[in-house]
Amino acid sequence: MAKELTKFESEMQKVLLDERAKLLESIKEREKQDSQKETSNFTSGDEADQRSQFEELVTESSLRAYDLKRLKAIENALGRISAGTYGKCMKCGKKISQERLRAMPQALLCISCKNDTETKKARLDAINKNQRSSEEYSQSDDDSSDGDNENDD
Repeated sequence: MAKELTKFESEMQKVLLDERAKLLESIKEREKQDSQKETSNFTSGDEADQRSQFEELVTESSLRAYDLKRLKAIENALGRISAGTYGKCMKCGKKISQERLRAMPQALLCISCKNDTETKKARLDAINKNQRSSEEYSQSDDDSSDGDNENDD
């Protein structure tokens, strides 16, 4: 027998169900609009028109992917409510504050773990950026030395 939901869990379940319904309606509306468009033919119009059509398709595709990602997060949160694990940090196991859950009902991490994750990601991004810059510098240095060799002949 499933445990009875707390008042807060019931509140969050309603919020998530409402959000899911709005999102599904938005997805349905976008699909309806997409089916009315003639997007499969890039041969009409000049190059600028074709580029514009392509960019529109890329944008629509990105929006669809984002909507599906949000829908999955909402479904997962609803599953955690049903399983009795909603509001528990997936990293440290501590309770996620109600304030955070009200702001982001599908949150997986407490604010402390989320900040730690973002800090680590920022450090990795900085390291990767520095490595790319070093590689580009090294390549440009190699290119300039190749040019010097040609002038030495």
